[in-house]
This record gives sequence, C-alpha cells and structure tokens, in this order.
Amino acid sequence: MTAPALLQPTDATHAQLSQLIGQIYQAALAPGRWEKVVEAMGQWIGCDKAILVTPLHPPDVGGLYFNDRFPPSALELWRTRYHGDDLWSQAGVRRSLFNSGLIATGDELVPRHELLASRWYREFLSQYNVGQLLTGIVLGVDARVPMSVTCSFFRPIDGPGFGEAERSRLALLMPHLAASLGVMQRLRLADLKVASSLAALDALPHGVLLVGPPNEVVFANRAGRRICAENAELRLVATDATRIAAAPAVATAIAAALKATLAPRAAPRHHAAVVHVPRAAGRSPLVLHFSRSAEHDDVSGATPSPLALVFVKDPAQAAVVDPQLVRQVFGLSPAETRVALAHNEHGVVADVAAALSLSPNTVKTHLKQIYAKLNIGSRWELARALSSLAPH
Repeated sequence: MTAPALLQPTDATHAQLSQLIGQIYQAALAPGRWEKVVEAMGQWIGCDKAILVTPLHPPDVGGLYFNDRFPPSALELWRTRYHGDDLWSQAGVRRSLFNSGLIATGDELVPRHELLASRWYREFLSQYNVGQLLTGIVLGVDARVPMSVTCSFFRPIDGPGFGEAERSRLALLMPHLAASLGVMQRLRLADLKVASSLAALDALPHGVLLVGPPNEVVFANRAGRRICAENAELRLVATDATRIAAAPAVATAIAAALKATLAPRAAPRHHAAVVHVPRAAGRSPLVLHFSRSAEHDDVSGATPSPLALVFVKDPAQAAVVDPQLVRQVFGLSPAETRVALAHNEHGVVADVAAALSLSPNTVKTHLKQIYAKLNIGSRWELARALSSLAPH
C-alpha cells in the first residue's frame, strides 16, 4: 500500500480532470450533485461500479451513500444483512488503515482466496458481479470529522486488476474530495443527509411528494412528477410555489388530509389520511397516502415545520415485490411478509386486516415485529425499504 506515482495528464485527460474537479467543488454547494460526481469519477478511473460512502455508518444511522450503477436493493441488503460481513472494511479497521489519503486494492486488504470463500462474496458481492476493489480513504479517523468517508471503485472478479494507473488517477482526486467533503461534514452534514435521502426517494418506483403548509410541494420524486404529468386529474402547478392542483372536491379532500397530517399530536400515526383521485374512462383512481415527516429528521433536515409525505400510487402501474426476496433480505416470516406487503398496498391497519382475514390486533403485532426486524419506526420507511426491492 505504497503511495502511487502521480499520473502526468495529457491535454485530453487534463481537461477531463479539470472538469471533474470542478464538479467535486460544485457538489460542496449543491449536495444533490454527488450522484453525478460519483458517476463521473467511475468513468475517470475506469470501473464497472462506484460508491462514495461512510463504510462504518450505514444510512439508517446517518451515514452517506451515493453510488453509480448499484441497484437500490444493494443498499438495503448491505444495510440490513451484510454490513457486518464487509471483509474489506473489517480489514481496514483491524489494521488501522482508516487514515486520510490511503489508497488500497481489495487484494491488499483481503487475500483473494479468503474473499472468494466468504459469505460477503458468495451471497452479496457476487450478486452484483463485484470482486475487485480500489478504495481511497477520503476522510479518515485522523480527520476529526463525525464519520469516515471512502470512495470505492469495483470490477468483476475475472476482470482486469486495478494497477498503478488507476491508483494514480484516484490520488489526483483525493485532496479535492477531502476538501469538499470536509467542509460539508463540518458545516452542512444535514444537507448531505437530505441529499442522500432525496436521492433514495427519487429512485422509488412509486410517487412521493413532500408537502408543507399550505399545500406547497418542496420535493417530488421522478415517479411522482411522471404520474402528475400523465394524469390531468392530479397536477403539479408552479406559480410563486409548486402546489398540487385537482378538481374542487379532490382539492378539498387533499387540503383536509394535509391539515390532519400536519396537525400537532402526541403520538405519530403511520397514516393520517387516504385520498382517492377519480379518473376518467373507467380507469382506477389514483391513491394518495398521507404520512407525517417529523421535524428535523433525515428528510426534512433543518426545516422548522413538519412536512407531509404523500405517497402517490397508480394501481394500474403498481410494482410487484417478490415476497421471497422480501423474506430473504429482511428475514421476515411468511406471515410477516404478507402483512408488510399488504400494509404497503393498503396503508391502513383495518384494510390490511380485512384483506388478510386477520384481526387488527394481529396486524399490529406483526407490524411491531416487522419494524423491529427492519430497524425502522415509520410507515414511509417500510415503503421505502420494500420499494427498493421492486423491479423498476
């Protein structure tokens, strides 16, 4: 793990490097750009996949995760099942290698035969055709920041290895990444968490709107924008602010649902209201589920007012989640899997109970166990977890 000899860029690579460094510093002021930066870094290094991550802190405990070409299911599997099996991170901790500026390959951290025999490779890495690693410690334990940050690049086990050329290219990026992320961790960690959460919401196959009083849409994910663009009965209208527009009766119901959702209360409810949006030509209505996002959480960040999470579902385009995959990823029993999927579809305990011919108390007991196993505390977190396993 010696320091690489720095690459002497040609005119073409110098222009590419200059552009990439500019993107890195732009992301310091606009955290939502980190996904594009990771993609551009992967192209600069020459790899199949890349991530910028806090390897010792998964996103559910405030960590960061920006990736290029890993599906959302990879994050859920890593977070819920395989985080403790990460041999590469464990080797770095064991050998005290989490110091800023260090660059290493997977073979330097873990012998190839040990990696291939591990559960980490057999059950997780091999699913995503990953077997070789090049990683840099952007911010280590010596940087006096809340969380270490690594930038990692991956190739298949049978692909070309990472050599001095790739190490040199990464070394050129490291000081710029450290400067950009160091400022953000010290001064704008909340903004980074917001960007990471919004990126996750944007990847969901169903619509999600974040709405504040009075009816102001502060964020709409990709699917939500598409649904509103394709259905005249539910629109996003931008004037002085972006708002939800609908027929008078539906608009009244939405306003009432928002009021109920955002009203102060002692204990949170996983669904405050449900609104159906009728559509013409015999099409099934759109379904809006309203949930409250607590103040200062990982979605609303430092926003002083609570936000309403509005899940927009088109029953005609509902994504199907494989129950077997849900059981495998989250370790649920068959009964818990049925309740989790039904709750994601219906949202209301009484409706789940009716759909599954169970008592409401039984549904509540299953939901308590499901939340404990997934280490979550809200209905929208369950929807996010399940939706990450749905085909896009």
